Amino acid sequence: MQGRFVATIALVVVACSPKQSEPTTAPGLGEPSAAPEAAPPAVESPVENGGATETPAANPPEPITYSAEGIGPMRSDSVVTEEGLAAMFPGSTVERSVRSAEGEDYPIFVVVIDGHKVLTVMPDRAERIHDVEIRSTAWDGPAGVRVGMTFDEVAKRLGGLRCFNGVEDLYDLALCMPNDQAMGGSYVQYVFALEGNKEIGQCERGGCKVPNDRALQYARWVPERPD
Repeated sequence: MQGRFVATIALVVVACSPKQSEPTTAPGLGEPSAAPEAAPPAVESPVENGGATETPAANPPEPITYSAEGIGPMRSDSVVTEEGLAAMFPGSTVERSVRSAEGEDYPIFVVVIDGHKVLTVMPDRAERIHDVEIRSTAWDGPAGVRVGMTFDEVAKRLGGLRCFNGVEDLYDLALCMPNDQAMGGSYVQYVFALEGNKEIGQCERGGCKVPNDRALQYARWVPERPD
């Protein structure tokens, strides 16, 4: 009897004991849900040009142009030396060479930029400019004329051309000038190759006829001689 009374008391004690709290389980999941972690603070990044961050580009070099006044910074009174040419055309290399004309050898300078010969400069004995051949296809001349354009396009841009052939080593070239260009002072000539005896002979007789599709071989700047 006494044993049954003790067992009854034990059951009452267990039934009256407070329940331990159970971990909260997220609906539909078998693991307890952890407290959400705080999100890291947002870091704003510069956004330009539709989402791409751009680094300002360095100022591009000024494009080289030529006219009767000169070629880029080169003028009729410029002194022609290797150092002087390299300074006038940054990023260039200057090569010294020789050209024969009228039985004599004359020093010349060849200006090279990015592996391309852009200028051939003929100085006189006083290191002044005698004439310059412009061979770059990327440089603009009067009316936007560029080396490589056809005779027809150059003539249209300049309002017509009159041509004659050169002498000595230039005899097989047609040297052309705008119809309204007066001789004297500084000027630009446009040089086209003559092909065959017929074309050369016509030029020698004063009737140069350059085919419309013939490409401009180079422009030639002849500056006025300084006093």
